[in-house]
Amino acid sequence: MAGPAALLLPLLAWLFSVRWPHRWLPLIGLLLTVTLSAIGLFISAAPVLMILSAALALAGWDLLLWEQALSGDLPAAALSRLAYSHYTSLAVAILLGLLVTLAGRLLRLQLPFGVLIILVLLVLFSLERLWHTLGD
Repeated sequence: MAGPAALLLPLLAWLFSVRWPHRWLPLIGLLLTVTLSAIGLFISAAPVLMILSAALALAGWDLLLWEQALSGDLPAAALSRLAYSHYTSLAVAILLGLLVTLAGRLLRLQLPFGVLIILVLLVLFSLERLWHTLGD
């Protein structure tokens, strides 16, 4: 029961936020979805559904807050470039996060915490360099 509810909640929060735009509604949707995903993991729901649910909640939360933050006085060309850049970065972040999470579910590596921190910093630096290269 938690699996389908956790997948449908981001959609419902998005629909309510589009109809009644309030700053707190995306955050509530995010918190409820992540909570349902965590509960789903504790009651042995399908982990893939819980991971997808959390990713959808994060994407919905980001898109709703980004849309609410846009000002209406931007020229169409600038808004188009800004939207393309934002959507591209969000898609890359969500896809890479899902790939890393799913890979972590499949691979079991025993790494010391310090080595793990260094690897995370290396990946973050590499992604930042890649993003700047793609932006030029």
